[in-house]
Amino acid sequence: RKSEPVILEYFEHGDTNAAAEDLLEFVTAKRSHLVCETIVEIALDHKPSHCEMASVLISDLYGRIFSAKDIAYAFERLMEKLPDLVLDTPDAAVLLSNFIARCVADDCLPPRFVHTPSHKELNSHARQAIQRAETLLSMKQGLVRLDNIWGVGGGIRPVKWLIRQIQLLLKEYLTSGDLAEAMRCVRELEVPHFHHELVYEGFLRVLEDMSDIVLDVPLAYIMLDRFVERCQMKFRLGDEVLKRMPTRYRLFLVKKQTNSKINFTLMSY
Repeated sequence: RKSEPVILEYFEHGDTNAAAEDLLEFVTAKRSHLVCETIVEIALDHKPSHCEMASVLISDLYGRIFSAKDIAYAFERLMEKLPDLVLDTPDAAVLLSNFIARCVADDCLPPRFVHTPSHKELNSHARQAIQRAETLLSMKQGLVRLDNIWGVGGGIRPVKWLIRQIQLLLKEYLTSGDLAEAMRCVRELEVPHFHHELVYEGFLRVLEDMSDIVLDVPLAYIMLDRFVERCQMKFRLGDEVLKRMPTRYRLFLVKKQTNSKINFTLMSY
């Protein structure tokens, strides 16, 4: 079990990319299911926060280290081992059902996994795990609730999930204009260290829509220039945002507005 030290080290630093790089050094396609199996088995002996970290790791390694088929096979093996696992961890069946349901919610495992007829042939502990996972998934807003199945959230949720949530709340804000609701959604994410992604995605959304915005607001590029300049001075936006500023249009507008009363500072990057 070469993967065990990597997983235990991951529980210390929480960096899924570092864990993936370490695992790729020795994991082969034929044995990738063992990585998922080991992640869950080790987490069973740890705290709920580690179980959350394990779920995050499985989500981030999906498509990189193992496939949905590998994950399904790992859970099948774990269910076969439940009679032994419950000796050391009495609630192993409940914990395993949480992992299964969470993997379905994270799109790492197809929903049909919990409905497979062959599960009837499994031991009683395994059937309990499958039945409970099915119940969790069938609850009202079950997929949303499963995001917090381990009672922890915020900073150790999958990065891909966080970025997606930020994109969705920005789209909703641009449609509704409800600032209070947008701020509430940001606070609910519980990731203050990730707020830079909100600013970054917000700028990119505006830059992508500038060709349409300028049709209704002719001075949009000038206003954007001013806004970016102020934000750069106060927040340091970063090179990626600055590189995507539409320089050609700004130069065009500079010439067009030469005789106007508008005064502005043309930034140079």
